[in-house]
Parts: sequence; C-alpha cells; structure tokens
Amino acid sequence: MTTQERGIVTRVEDEFAFVRKPRSKKCDNCSGKGSCLILEQGGEVEVRVKNTLGARPGDEVSLQIGRQDTGLRRLSLFLAAIAALITGGTVGRLCSRFVSAAVGQLLPAVLGIGSLVIVVLFWRHRSKNREQQPSQPIMEKIIRREP
Repeated sequence: MTTQERGIVTRVEDEFAFVRKPRSKKCDNCSGKGSCLILEQGGEVEVRVKNTLGARPGDEVSLQIGRQDTGLRRLSLFLAAIAALITGGTVGRLCSRFVSAAVGQLLPAVLGIGSLVIVVLFWRHRSKNREQQPSQPIMEKIIRREP
C-alpha cells in the first residue's frame, strides 16, 4: 500500500528531484524508511525522487511513498493457506479411492497439510524478496508549477 504526500521541489540534480515535505507519523511505519529520506531537519524531510515529470525548483508535487505493511497481506496469506488446506484435502479424498484403506485414510490429511506448507513457504520466500527491494518514491503529478 502506498501513501500520498505533498512537497516542494528544492533542487534538481541530473534526473532526480529533491522534495522537501513535512515529516509525518507515516514515515515511522514506511517500509521504504531509509531509502528515500536524505535530510531531516526540524520536522521536515527531503526525499530524493526520480524527476519523471520535469519538475523545477519551487514546484509543488504529489508523491507516492513506500509500501506500508498492512493487515491485507496477512489476511491474503490466511485465505491462501485455508484454500490450500481445503484443496489438498479434497484432492486427497478423491485419490483415496484408488489406494488401500489404510493409506486412503491418511491421504487427505497428508495432501492438505503438504499443500498448506508449500503455500506458506512460497509466501515467505515472496515476502523476503519484496522486503529486500527498497520501495522508491514516485513523482505522481505536479500540483502547482512555480512561474
């Protein structure tokens, strides 16, 4: 999830703009913390962002900053795990007709738990890769252009 912030472009260097904005409480929870904060002085921060819109010093711009960790990701993991457990158990139950009775009783549980473990391991791997990529701020639009 991203958060929208407003700030003033203070300077432009190469293809980057430096945007000064008020420090908000959202900065503490942002997963991009440390990757975009350049300078912190008296309640303001300066964010280095790629100048995709050709902003100039003095322009007011809107930024999308960071992915914040929300309960939505955890909820989707929970739902995926439940779906994997049910699907694995159902497949195990359907396949139990073709094996002996002793194995047939264990097959739904083994396939259900196995698919659950696979989904959780896949999710953890995907989350680690996502965390290693620092989220960079994006210049969304120029709100007010300085003459």
